[in-house]
Amino acid sequence: MLNIEKNIQVNFKTNDEWLASAKEVFARKGLDVTAALNLFIHEVMVTQDIPFQTVEDKERERLIAELGKQIDKNLADIGSGKGMAIEEVEEQLIGEKILSDYSKLFI
Repeated sequence: MLNIEKNIQVNFKTNDEWLASAKEVFARKGLDVTAALNLFIHEVMVTQDIPFQTVEDKERERLIAELGKQIDKNLADIGSGKGMAIEEVEEQLIGEKILSDYSKLFI
């Protein structure tokens, strides 16, 4: 355990069931709540990050995995001849009149 100067007291509110469950985990690891929270704070300080995934992290990971699957599927479709030429895609998405105006931007 870290031997640090404890020079501030922090009070916070939490759910009583969460705390009771966490205390059981801490006890199995030979820690009390103070020691566990000090370890958490130290880890955040050292790594400059939270040592677990936030909801946003999990959602970003899910979206990246979903995008990867879609890219793999699209590449497989292109490899099997199911793809479309860029001109066909632009025509379907933009329309011929706008497409001709759009293509002038790159000439």
